Amino acid sequence: MLIKRERIALLGGGTFLFILLLYQFAISPVRGRMEILEGRIQKREEALKEITKLKSEYLALRENLKSVEQGLAARGKDFNLFSFLEKLTVECGIKERLSSMKPRERPVSDCYKQSVVEIKLKGIDLSELTAYLYRIENPNRFLTINNLRLKPQRASPGKVEVSFEISTLILM
Repeated sequence: MLIKRERIALLGGGTFLFILLLYQFAISPVRGRMEILEGRIQKREEALKEITKLKSEYLALRENLKSVEQGLAARGKDFNLFSFLEKLTVECGIKERLSSMKPRERPVSDCYKQSVVEIKLKGIDLSELTAYLYRIENPNRFLTINNLRLKPQRASPGKVEVSFEISTLILM
């Protein structure tokens, strides 16, 4: 028969062993699993924030596309970039400085094609050029000026030789 002190020690050891086994086989795995799940939840919340951000960007881009399409449609199906630029050259009084205009088109997608006109002007002063470019880049026309190159003319101070491209999208 065990004495009282041995029973208390045995009961204490058994309790300690039970708590240790309970922690090792029940609490610790559950706790580890909870940490893993909390990590997954955090990653999914970050992914949800990213998706929400992308959704708002997509909606803004879609609205922007809709306004561009409306603007392109408002220009009319018969809009011709080459004709428009030629008319604008006459209106600005720089027709005699026009060296060349070369049009080209290329498909961009099933719905759009890009119309590009390369323009070269010789002997134009900067104020005339600025007025011409200002009239081209009206936001309602959806025209873009690309590859602008200026070269001063030595024979005529204050005059430049300029070449650039004007491009726009056209609904097909």
